[in-house]
Amino acid sequence: MQPSNPLPSIHVPITIHIKVFAGLREGLSCDRVSFSHPGPGQTRELTAGRIKSFLAASHPNVAVLIQSSRLAVNHTFVDDDASLELALASGVEIALIPPVSGG
Repeated sequence: MQPSNPLPSIHVPITIHIKVFAGLREGLSCDRVSFSHPGPGQTRELTAGRIKSFLAASHPNVAVLIQSSRLAVNHTFVDDDASLELALASGVEIALIPPVSGG
Protein backbone atom coordinates (compact mmCIF):
# COMPACT_ATOMS: atom_id res chain seq x y z
CA MET A 1 0.00 0.00 0.00
CA GLN A 2 1.44 3.32 -1.05
CA PRO A 3 1.22 6.30 1.27
CA SER A 4 -1.41 8.67 0.08
CA ASN A 5 -0.25 12.07 -1.04
CA PRO A 6 -2.63 14.70 0.22
CA LEU A 7 -3.72 17.18 -2.38
CA PRO A 8 -1.96 20.49 -2.02
CA SER A 9 -4.00 23.24 -0.50
CA ILE A 10 -5.06 25.80 -3.02
CA HIS A 11 -5.82 29.18 -1.55
CA VAL A 12 -7.48 31.71 -3.76
CA PRO A 13 -7.37 35.33 -2.63
CA ILE A 14 -10.71 36.74 -1.59
CA THR A 15 -11.88 40.24 -2.39
CA ILE A 16 -13.68 41.73 0.58
CA HIS A 17 -16.22 44.48 -0.12
CA ILE A 18 -17.21 46.78 2.72
CA LYS A 19 -20.08 49.23 2.55
CA VAL A 20 -19.37 52.62 4.11
CA PHE A 21 -21.83 55.22 5.34
CA ALA A 22 -22.21 58.85 6.39
CA GLY A 23 -18.92 60.71 6.93
CA LEU A 24 -16.90 57.75 5.64
CA ARG A 25 -18.81 57.75 2.37
CA GLU A 26 -18.20 61.48 2.04
CA GLY A 27 -14.52 61.25 3.02
CA LEU A 28 -13.84 58.36 0.65
CA SER A 29 -16.07 59.70 -2.16
CA CYS A 30 -17.58 56.25 -2.60
CA ASP A 31 -20.07 53.96 -0.88
CA ARG A 32 -17.91 50.82 -0.88
CA VAL A 33 -14.25 49.94 -0.35
CA SER A 34 -12.60 46.68 -1.30
CA PHE A 35 -9.37 44.89 -0.55
CA SER A 36 -7.87 41.53 -1.27
CA HIS A 37 -7.27 39.00 1.50
CA PRO A 38 -5.19 35.85 0.98
CA GLY A 39 -8.03 33.68 2.30
CA PRO A 40 -8.74 31.72 5.49
CA GLY A 41 -5.69 30.33 7.25
CA GLN A 42 -3.19 32.25 5.14
CA THR A 43 -2.33 35.09 7.49
CA ARG A 44 -3.05 36.00 11.06
CA GLU A 45 -6.70 35.57 11.88
CA LEU A 46 -8.84 38.18 10.16
CA THR A 47 -10.62 40.32 12.75
CA ALA A 48 -12.78 43.42 12.58
CA GLY A 49 -9.94 45.40 14.16
CA ARG A 50 -7.44 44.22 11.55
CA ILE A 51 -9.82 45.22 8.76
CA LYS A 52 -10.18 48.67 10.31
CA SER A 53 -6.40 49.01 10.70
CA PHE A 54 -5.81 48.00 7.10
CA LEU A 55 -8.43 50.44 5.83
CA ALA A 56 -7.07 53.24 8.03
CA ALA A 57 -3.56 52.69 6.65
CA SER A 58 -4.94 52.64 3.10
CA HIS A 59 -7.03 55.79 3.58
CA PRO A 60 -5.10 58.12 5.92
CA ASN A 61 -7.41 61.05 5.21
CA VAL A 62 -10.21 59.29 7.15
CA ALA A 63 -8.07 57.02 9.38
CA VAL A 64 -9.33 58.50 12.65
CA LEU A 65 -12.95 58.11 11.54
CA ILE A 66 -12.34 54.52 10.42
CA GLN A 67 -10.78 53.60 13.77
CA SER A 68 -13.75 55.05 15.68
CA SER A 69 -16.29 53.26 13.45
CA ARG A 70 -18.00 49.92 14.08
CA LEU A 71 -17.98 46.96 11.74
CA ALA A 72 -21.22 45.12 11.13
CA VAL A 73 -21.61 41.68 9.57
CA ASN A 74 -25.06 40.92 8.17
CA HIS A 75 -26.53 43.90 10.07
CA THR A 76 -25.02 42.90 13.43
CA PHE A 77 -22.23 44.92 15.04
CA VAL A 78 -19.10 42.93 15.92
CA ASP A 79 -16.31 43.72 18.38
CA ASP A 80 -12.87 44.63 17.04
CA ASP A 81 -11.44 41.31 18.25
CA ALA A 82 -14.19 39.26 16.58
CA SER A 83 -12.95 36.75 14.03
CA LEU A 84 -14.27 37.35 10.55
CA GLU A 85 -12.84 34.21 8.95
CA LEU A 86 -16.33 32.72 8.57
CA ALA A 87 -17.67 36.04 7.32
CA LEU A 88 -15.58 35.66 4.18
CA ALA A 89 -18.21 33.38 2.71
CA SER A 90 -20.02 34.57 -0.38
CA GLY A 91 -23.09 36.66 0.25
CA VAL A 92 -22.03 38.06 3.62
CA GLU A 93 -22.57 41.79 3.95
CA ILE A 94 -19.89 43.77 5.78
CA ALA A 95 -20.41 47.43 6.62
CA LEU A 96 -18.34 50.06 8.38
CA ILE A 97 -20.51 52.54 10.23
CA PRO A 98 -19.04 55.71 11.74
CA PRO A 99 -20.33 57.17 14.98
CA VAL A 100 -23.39 59.33 14.42
CA SER A 101 -25.36 61.70 16.54
CA GLY A 102 -28.82 62.97 16.12
CA GLY A 103 -31.33 65.08 17.83
